[in-house]
Amino acid sequence: MQQDNYTAVYEFLILGFHRLHGFNILLFLFFLLIYIVICLENLLIIVLVTISSRLQSPMYFILKCMSVCELCFATSVVPKMLHDILAEKAKISVIGCIVQLNIWGTMGMLIYLLYALMSYDRYVAISNPLRYSALIDNKLCLRLVIGFCFIFFLAAVLISVLLSKLDFCNRIIPAIDHFYCDFAPLMALSCSDTKLVQGVAALSSGIVILLSLFFVLFSYVFIIFKILAIPSATGRKKSFSTCSSHLIVVIINYGILINVYVSPDTVNSPQVNKGLSFIYILVTPLVNPIIYTLKNQEFNIALQAKAREIKMHFFL
Repeated sequence: MQQDNYTAVYEFLILGFHRLHGFNILLFLFFLLIYIVICLENLLIIVLVTISSRLQSPMYFILKCMSVCELCFATSVVPKMLHDILAEKAKISVIGCIVQLNIWGTMGMLIYLLYALMSYDRYVAISNPLRYSALIDNKLCLRLVIGFCFIFFLAAVLISVLLSKLDFCNRIIPAIDHFYCDFAPLMALSCSDTKLVQGVAALSSGIVILLSLFFVLFSYVFIIFKILAIPSATGRKKSFSTCSSHLIVVIINYGILINVYVSPDTVNSPQVNKGLSFIYILVTPLVNPIIYTLKNQEFNIALQAKAREIKMHFFL
């Protein structure tokens, strides 16, 4: 794009849900309620897995890491969005936009790698239960998570440097037609050559998404074959129930991700993408903990035990 006439830009307007301007209070209360529930249920998982001796297996360690990521993921967007809903003119600084973009992007990519790690955990648990503790443990999971975080930190630094070098022009204050700093709307506002930063972002996110998706599919193909080979119907049902919640979460998240970020821009309108992004940013962190824990007998037993301990401590 041409760079002949531009003014240095230090902030962006966030258009958000401008078409629903008359419902600001209702939107604020609705999103605030969702965010409070997200915080409570994910904090519950984090605390319970940390303090309960029943929940010390790698599966629950991974689940705790997912809850941390989903909490950070939602927190990187929702508090600012709540402020913007009530603001007369919602703005965000260029630096703030880059920081927000990198935090939710990094947390999102980390969640997808945790999906892959969870699928490997379920594969080992079903296919080789006798060697489960030898093949995967909390220390291995912790090392992998730290390694993932370090790699994503380096990628975020590189993308941040490239984004900071872009020029934004044609308007005194460019407007992002979204309720948070998303990558595609931000690129549309730049009058610089964005090929390099788009290439780096596409390469890094593409590698993570495709590798994690391949690993999940590969693991579940073997899991399904292992389950079908179990002679008793009760055994098959029990084995499948341990994996079904994870499979549901994976299908929902990859489906939304493909619709929002992989589909061509001509397929979905900006308003449709806002709706899908709302599901991706708010609904998935809301429902994922419920799906994971609703039918999880060990988690529910641990929760009931801790509830009884608290009741005895404070009321007896």
